[in-house]
Amino acid sequence: MTQERRPRRRRRQQKGDEEGKLTHAHPKPLELNVARNFEYCTSLIGQLEGDDASQMIAADTIHGNVWDLALEEPGCRVVQLALEKKRSIAERVVVELHGHVVEAAFSPHANFVIQKVVETLPIAQSVFVVNEILDRAADIARHRFGCRIIIRLLEHASRETTTAPLLEALLKYAPELCRHAFGKYVMQAVLEHCSHSGYHRHQIAMALHGSPNGAHSLLNNAMHRHASRVIESALTYCDAEDKTFLCEELLRQDDHTSQVAQNRFGSFVWKAMLERK
Repeated sequence: MTQERRPRRRRRQQKGDEEGKLTHAHPKPLELNVARNFEYCTSLIGQLEGDDASQMIAADTIHGNVWDLALEEPGCRVVQLALEKKRSIAERVVVELHGHVVEAAFSPHANFVIQKVVETLPIAQSVFVVNEILDRAADIARHRFGCRIIIRLLEHASRETTTAPLLEALLKYAPELCRHAFGKYVMQAVLEHCSHSGYHRHQIAMALHGSPNGAHSLLNNAMHRHASRVIESALTYCDAEDKTFLCEELLRQDDHTSQVAQNRFGSFVWKAMLERK
């Protein structure tokens, strides 16, 4: 029995040794890339925080790899830092992001890079962001990462003529966006930052009013988890005429006024109305 088992053990041991050698020779690509990327990015961050010569060396190293870096957690920090440096470095970096904005809007890491572009670069260098997301504006506004990019655009470029088409594209879907978990933040940003024109705020007020007997009526919106927050913002930022209109329309619903006040979300709208008095 012992002599019969030994060859089997030897074959099993030999097979295990071969598998071990294979694993050692070819480590998992993901583990290898993550380990290298972290050390690589830490080194680049150190160079970017150094003197001008070190920064230029880092810029040369980053060149051609910007998009790949933007997609990784440590890499996106490198790209963001590079965008904050001297204009010549930032301009070299941003060129490699052209054509990737929509993909970045759905990326948990690259979205921060596009936000940094909007925050740090003049409109002439960041206008490509608006142009690339225009056809997908409503989808991006509904996304947990993408909505951040649109909000940054509204914070930093709402007065720019280049942003006007984006606002129009968003307002087409205002009724739906007001009631969406992430879209509501975009609508609130429009109300807060588009102070130069009452037109956009008025459009949102009308979207909140909706059809009196429809599913998206003002009454239903006032008691909706997300739309109620937009109504609160509207009562803060809209022109006096629109504020009065929204309040009077809600108060006109005599049969439902107490329902709004007692509702979990409507109570905040009711409080905003009282504070306005």
